[in-house]
Amino acid sequence: MRKRKIGIILDNPKRDQTGTLLLSYELANRGIDVHVIPSYSQYFEVPLLGLDAVVLTYARVTNLEQMQAYKDMGLQVFILDTEGGLISSFGPRTPENWAKFTKESTLSNYIDHYLFWGEALYGAFAKWSGLKPEQMHLSGCPRYDVTGPKWRALLPTTERKFVLLNSSFPSVNPKFTGSKEKELKTFEEAGLNREYSERLFSEIEKIFFHFSDVLCQLIESNPQMYFLMRPHPFENETFYIEKFSKYPNVKVECKGEIFDVLNNCYALVHVNCGSAIDARFMGKIPLQVEWINHDTVRTFVPLPSEVSVKTMSLEKLNSELRRIVSGNLEEGFSEEKFEEYVRPSFAFKDAENSARCAKIISENVERRVQKNKWTHYFRSCRLNPRPVHRLMAILYFFFGIGLFDSIRNKINKKRNSKFAPYTAMNETFEKIKAVDQSTASFHFGPNKRWGVFPLSSVRITKI
Repeated sequence: MRKRKIGIILDNPKRDQTGTLLLSYELANRGIDVHVIPSYSQYFEVPLLGLDAVVLTYARVTNLEQMQAYKDMGLQVFILDTEGGLISSFGPRTPENWAKFTKESTLSNYIDHYLFWGEALYGAFAKWSGLKPEQMHLSGCPRYDVTGPKWRALLPTTERKFVLLNSSFPSVNPKFTGSKEKELKTFEEAGLNREYSERLFSEIEKIFFHFSDVLCQLIESNPQMYFLMRPHPFENETFYIEKFSKYPNVKVECKGEIFDVLNNCYALVHVNCGSAIDARFMGKIPLQVEWINHDTVRTFVPLPSEVSVKTMSLEKLNSELRRIVSGNLEEGFSEEKFEEYVRPSFAFKDAENSARCAKIISENVERRVQKNKWTHYFRSCRLNPRPVHRLMAILYFFFGIGLFDSIRNKINKKRNSKFAPYTAMNETFEKIKAVDQSTASFHFGPNKRWGVFPLSSVRITKI
């Protein structure tokens, strides 16, 4: 009997590579044939790989066409939302409204199983999403496993520690969409009305410029400190490179994953950035530039603010930062506060999320016979493909998508950031095996069309 085959969509390597590989490792150990597929390549690769199921990183209107296509091909659709822990206390992204929108937009019709990070969203979906109890699972998020003692060994260490400056403004400083109107459309497709989207966008834009000015003042005030400016993976780095070019004690870089840099920093300085929660998981103190904040933005995603030390002036920010760098880590964020603020959104702190997700998926995935795959392949899993998509489908059919992806990525550096280098993935997978002291043999390598032309996906299976 053949192995069951699962495709895992990797949307953002700078955020999810290690977590995706941990999940793949756990699934492969359970006898699953795993295929890690770059997000931009899924439209052509999913129909070609003969999968039984696909694990998507989100369920939104933007990928409804793909979900419809996958279901029509006979695949099971699992959702493991890469932003499932960040929920709002107001507006369309509250747990209740999120769940209701999933039903009203018909997204729930194309979901077989939904894996949740925390009880708040899980409970709301149980009431309002239209999903059945057996379709919903409280699992946690695999990428947080590296915050535990076992898998933390996967994180790199550096000789020089730094103060981490994190920005989170992809909507007003976008790397990929490139325009305000496109970002506003993204907000609306996520369930936000136009009026709220424009108000939110306006306030985020004001904070964006204020925050960069505050960081300049902070860097100038502390010439003896070394700073690492890490833009959001979906932000355009050019703005920060130009903004901080005159300062010798700061570097702008968005390499690796957030936990890689948190492992080597003194503290985190941010405003409304989800990495504040990541910092708490790592035992690092997040300092929020609160005096430039705005209620509209703060309440949109309140958790980063709730878990941070709020500074109300540059003087206070300097004072708190110097205290931490000097080694005084005393503060008021207790385990009780962690339970109060974080636990509803992040159910587990045991660093066993990848194993838990793999158990849920492996127990529910079924062997399927694909149907209509060529129809969807030549339509690139779209309802209304353009002529260029049909031409791409023909070229990829004969010569594989890997060659064309590599050429396009060399031309478009921004697109390239959505693809994880094969060597880096292989290196991480070997580290996972070493940390787990595994003596098992695995096949880890790129898929190939006709056994010759490379695809962009990577196959991981236990031999």
